[in-house]
Amino acid sequence: MTNITLEKLAKDIELLKKRIEYLESQILTKQDIMEIEDFLRRKERGELELLSFDEALKELGIDESEIRKEIF
Repeated sequence: MTNITLEKLAKDIELLKKRIEYLESQILTKQDIMEIEDFLRRKERGELELLSFDEALKELGIDESEIRKEIF
């Protein structure tokens, strides 16, 4: 017969909690699904303009060299 200690049980419970938290983080909510569907509808209708990263920076008025300075 296997001896089960309170310490082992507590460790197992913590491991299960972490697994549950991870799985819960992977679940899409109804709101997430609605936003994805809205995005796909707008994309199909041509309402969205896809920009490259560089184009997006220019559109936002952000200078790439400023970002590089902040990173380094």
